[in-house]
Parts: sequence; structure tokens; C-alpha cells
Amino acid sequence: MKNLTIKTILLLLFTPICEAHAGVSINNGLLQGFLHPLTGFDHLFTIIAFGMLASRQNQTEKLVLPFVFLCSMIIGFCISMSNLPLGISEKIIATSMIMFGIWLGFDNQVNNRLLLIIVSCSSIAHGYAHGIEMTGSPMHYFSGFISSAFLLMLVTLLTFRYASPVINKLHSLFGMVIAALGLFYLIQV
Repeated sequence: MKNLTIKTILLLLFTPICEAHAGVSINNGLLQGFLHPLTGFDHLFTIIAFGMLASRQNQTEKLVLPFVFLCSMIIGFCISMSNLPLGISEKIIATSMIMFGIWLGFDNQVNNRLLLIIVSCSSIAHGYAHGIEMTGSPMHYFSGFISSAFLLMLVTLLTFRYASPVINKLHSLFGMVIAALGLFYLIQV
């Protein structure tokens, strides 16, 4: 029974990844927006890596960084709605995966100003990518992807903030996996 449960969970987790950037046929903007950050490995792993990085910061930065992340995503979304071209958004997303992954993998303390700049650029690119893939009502889609990104970031931040020491040792391993996936993604875009 345990084996069947694990296989079912893996099937449910990885099946939607195939559809994240292929113009999923869901016509509901809210649902599409909510699912997009959860079904595209680039968005999913970048947000998780960001949450893990944020969990290492002091109390003030733990509040500021998610706020900057979400505000920058909104700016990127607005850029996409104004039809301004930002042709390097996927490269920025891939590069941020590599940088976040390396910072996590080597357990480096990151300069706060540098982290804010990288988070802002990455988040603008994410918001832009969400906007150009939008279906349905812009407001519904926007509400869905912002809610999803916020919840994913919050869950990750809290999980790694209050997790056992065993879980926290996964930072390095997970960071290296994210960096490798980012490199793979960068080669493809």
C-alpha cells in the first residue's frame, strides 16, 4: 500500500510538468494562473529555492524578500500586459535557478543587496513569463499566479525555518539539484 501511495503521489506531482508551458487547455484564468507556478519546473524550483534562501535570512529580511519577490512579479506581469518585449526572460529565470542553487548548495551567506537585485530581476522575469502565457481573464490569472507563488514561497520558508536539522541538511543537496536543472534549462532556451 505504501509503495502504491508513493507512486500515486509521484504521478500526480510530475504529470502536469509536461503541460506547464505548452498552452494548457484550461480556460479558467484563475485556475490556470494558480497552476502555472506549480506545474513548470523552472517556476516551481526557483520559488522553492527562493523560499529556502529567505528562510536563512534575519527576521526583517524574511519579510522584505517575499514582498520584493511578489512586487517584482507584478511589475513583470504588467510589462507583459503592455506588450513590451522582454526576450531574455527565460534566460534570466534559468540563470536565477543556477545562482539560487549555488548559494544553497555551498551554504553561502549572500550579500543582502545582491540578493535583492537578483530576486528583483528574477521575479520580473517570472511575472513576465506568467503574463505571456496567460489564458482567460487577466485579473483572474494574475490573482491565481500571485496567490500560488505566495503560498508556495510561504510554505517553503516556514518548512525550512522550523524544520528539523535533518531536513535543513537538504539545503545543499537541493541547491545543487536546482543549479543543475537551471543549467539544463539554460542550455535549452
